[in-house]
Amino acid sequence: MECEISNLNLTVKIEQTGAELSSIVSKASGREFVWNADPSVWGSSAPVLFPIVGGLKNSVNRASGDNIFFTKTSSEVVLSSSLY
Repeated sequence: MECEISNLNLTVKIEQTGAELSSIVSKASGREFVWNADPSVWGSSAPVLFPIVGGLKNSVNRASGDNIFFTKTSSEVVLSSSLY
């Protein structure tokens, strides 16, 4: 489910679950500024790319002398490390 807010310039849609920003549309041009999850290209969305953008060699990041493993399961990123 989405909430919609707008002002004179923009209409913004926010997913109620997770407060994910799902749409920003210019009222003047009608231009959409957020990825629309087109399934012919990539049917998911990730407007906030945290904690990293892209992939890691062997799904591992080394930080503070410890390995942090990033593995994808469905649409979630699972973090596992002795740091957490």
